[in-house]
Amino acid sequence: MVVDPVGPAVYWIAIRLPDVLSGALLDPVRHAVGIAALSFAVRVASDAVRAERETQRRSLLLNEILEQPDDPGRRTLERAAALGWRLAGRHTAVLTLVSSSSGAFRPAALAAELEEQLAARGVAATLIERGEGWLFWTTDTSDSRALANCVRDALSAVEMAHPGLRLCAGVGDAHTGATGLRRSSEEARRAALLAQTTHRSAAVEHVDVTGTRRVLANWYGSVPMREAAAELLAPLTEADPSGDLIRTLRTYLDSQQSAKATGARLGVHRNTVMQRMDRIGQLLTVDLDDPDDRLAVHLAARAVDIAWDPPD
Repeated sequence: MVVDPVGPAVYWIAIRLPDVLSGALLDPVRHAVGIAALSFAVRVASDAVRAERETQRRSLLLNEILEQPDDPGRRTLERAAALGWRLAGRHTAVLTLVSSSSGAFRPAALAAELEEQLAARGVAATLIERGEGWLFWTTDTSDSRALANCVRDALSAVEMAHPGLRLCAGVGDAHTGATGLRRSSEEARRAALLAQTTHRSAAVEHVDVTGTRRVLANWYGSVPMREAAAELLAPLTEADPSGDLIRTLRTYLDSQQSAKATGARLGVHRNTVMQRMDRIGQLLTVDLDDPDDRLAVHLAARAVDIAWDPPD
């Protein structure tokens, strides 16, 4: 028996009926199904409310741990222990962000998928909402680069299941104790934002102590530098609020100034790319044939539209 839904159908209740049941005899069954559907809807809504409260509770506790200037107090440690969080040892934090999405998604469901994909790769993680993304950490991990590879594979698997979704992540260095977790989390945040500037699928960055990624993260982390970058590209932003010119410029420089490769990545003809680049050349007071100008514009184009400041 199928009953037409009143609103959008998310779940269905199926009933097998004997052939002799028809007409008025079906009315009691319909009423029973209605009662069952209402009870089930109440249960689903109740579970959703509980899950949301638990998510908020975890997020608030994490914020409390990360935003305290000193070591957490006894009560905070007890609450963390009750959730199974380890605050002792050397922690490596990972922050995942949604770079872009062409459709709606449920954050809680997406986090659960990420946890499953990480677990399938040997990484036991509980993702906790942090700003616009999810944070988790591993303790006493010996190889952060191997961890970054596992995270990249997990992000790629989730992206494949959700066309139009693009994820990125940052991996911090390992540091000791709750204060070390705080430091690693900030490194992971900067690394995730650095990954976001690449606009690649399943991009993961690890900011190590001596690597070039740390140099870039420090550059992007400078407020005066970001203000200068925004000022440099202001003519493009004003002339094209849609962002097509900046996207074309960034992709063109990422593609080593190849119009054909840029067109393939953007899904437009190479002639369209050249027309846009001609317009960009008219709007910007820089010479892209000059290495210094080209480097400055490239860094600026990658930095725009990224929320570099930490969440409140």
